[in-house]
Amino acid sequence: MEDFLSIPPYIWKGIFSLLKILGAGFLLALFATKYQKRKEIELQVKANVLKLQLESYVKLNAIFSEIQSIIAPPLHQEVFFASVIDTTTLGIKYMEYSSFFDSMECFDSYYERLLKVQKSEHIYMQYSVDQKLSEFINYLTELKIFLDAFCDTEHTTALGLDKKTADEHIQKAYQLVGICVQNDMGRFYGQMDQLLAYEVSHITLSYRSHYLKSIKEKVMKFISEHLEKYIDQDNTKGRAANWFYFQVIFRSYGNSVLLTRIPTIIMHLAFLHYSHKITPEEWYDQPEKMRTLMEEFLIVYRANLHHG
Repeated sequence: MEDFLSIPPYIWKGIFSLLKILGAGFLLALFATKYQKRKEIELQVKANVLKLQLESYVKLNAIFSEIQSIIAPPLHQEVFFASVIDTTTLGIKYMEYSSFFDSMECFDSYYERLLKVQKSEHIYMQYSVDQKLSEFINYLTELKIFLDAFCDTEHTTALGLDKKTADEHIQKAYQLVGICVQNDMGRFYGQMDQLLAYEVSHITLSYRSHYLKSIKEKVMKFISEHLEKYIDQDNTKGRAANWFYFQVIFRSYGNSVLLTRIPTIIMHLAFLHYSHKITPEEWYDQPEKMRTLMEEFLIVYRANLHHG
């Protein structure tokens, strides 16, 4: 074989071998550089998202901590509430409530701030935290429906209450309901506090640890939608569906005062409606009179409840 450019073949062979090695090395270096750059960007994005996730938990903890901001009413109001509330049935010991139950304005403000946190932060939260937040919001939503109906009842012109009296009744209603559901509030706070403590100590972007739980929730949702067809039926199937629905699927909610003691709470609201002209003693010691007044109250209250 003749030399090319006066260079022996074995030297050309060595040159080509070296170029192959250098080319492969260059390609590997280029790939490694791009891969490393990509990983740096991914890590930066993950770090930013994890920071946002942690910030969302801080915001959520702050708003849930307001549950523990307790107000004990003045002595004369405490005596009044103690004479109205069936403490034995509701299982409460103290006449106190979370601060956002102090008035309609406080409750609505808290409710709106909670919705705002969920709307803006839920995309950063882990599945379990987002689910518990939704459960709490659903609870407050139902509570708000009952209280809004009472507010509308008090402002119903046909009942003849002046604005000052109606506003006094409404404020007492929020405080009274806050006292009645204090155990529910404490339960929600405790559950969310444990969840946040766990998530902060195991902070991650992965949903894999909650994959099985999400499947369970989907199955439970399917079952609950099926049971909802029967829970109002007054028969064996209805009672079984009701028990499974509230004691298995929605146990926290099913054991709540809001769900299990609604008639008691509505009876207390009915008394507040007449509290400007009747004492607790007269209300409870005259069952026939109480029944008559309850029926009059419920006609308007149910209309406002359905309207709401």
